[in-house]
Amino acid sequence: MREKAVTFGSNKSLVGIYTRPAVDNPRLPGVILLNSGILHRIGASRLHVTIARMLAELGFPVMRFDFSGIGDSEPRRDDLAFEESAPREVQDAMDRMEAIAGCQEFVIFGLCSGADVAFQVGPMDRRIIGLIQLDAVAYRTWKWYLNHYGPRALKMDVWARFAGRVMSRLFNSASKQAKEELDMETHALPTYVREFPPKEDFAKTLDVLAGRKVKQLYVFTDGMYMEYNYRGQFAETFAGVDFGDTLQVEYWPDADHIFRGPAPQKRLYATIKEWMCDNWPVSGQSPDDTVEQPRVA
Repeated sequence: MREKAVTFGSNKSLVGIYTRPAVDNPRLPGVILLNSGILHRIGASRLHVTIARMLAELGFPVMRFDFSGIGDSEPRRDDLAFEESAPREVQDAMDRMEAIAGCQEFVIFGLCSGADVAFQVGPMDRRIIGLIQLDAVAYRTWKWYLNHYGPRALKMDVWARFAGRVMSRLFNSASKQAKEELDMETHALPTYVREFPPKEDFAKTLDVLAGRKVKQLYVFTDGMYMEYNYRGQFAETFAGVDFGDTLQVEYWPDADHIFRGPAPQKRLYATIKEWMCDNWPVSGQSPDDTVEQPRVA
């Protein structure tokens, strides 16, 4: 296994780390790991480093790169919004991988906003044959509301806080000036708002991916508790989509959004490794082999 810094894109402004397997295997797809939010290519809890090296040891060529304006990649010189530029840059990464590793097919990995980009570019490029989505888009069902509000309805402190909020709204005596100052302070704070597409549009994209037999692995954690809170929610939400054998969904309420701690990380690595080996078998390797943690600080 060897790692090499590469540049690519129309202006060579994008920077990535190409992790080359010890033995090249043209039968295996390349894997591309996407930024999550403004985190650079190391990934949350250094997930990208470990995953890249783990998969390269199995024989998969891997690239983890920074979108424009993140990490070592330069800002874009045009006026494209991120929603337009990010899918193009994923395709640029695939082009670079095709040139240096001979990859004809790809698996795209993303966490949170990275999962959103992976899903967005999935139907745009037929070279994509697999998606790994961590805390991806989710939509509430009636069971979600039952699980979320049911236990709370029996707690007196919840009702007390609710009554307090109602009374505060009815008898709020704050001055108009104080409210305006508070609003200005609130709006001055930088915030990241993750917007989900309409459920119908998401389902149409799932139909396209399922029709192309794109393999999909979803892992939902407690970080998505406001949208996803029970096993089977994804399948129930998109019951009209015929996934066949292309879909695997995991629900881990004991893991947080960035998989902190050795137990959730080990479970994630093992799940990804098994899923990759099941879909693209690698001779001489077992998905049960131990995953080593990265040794670089």
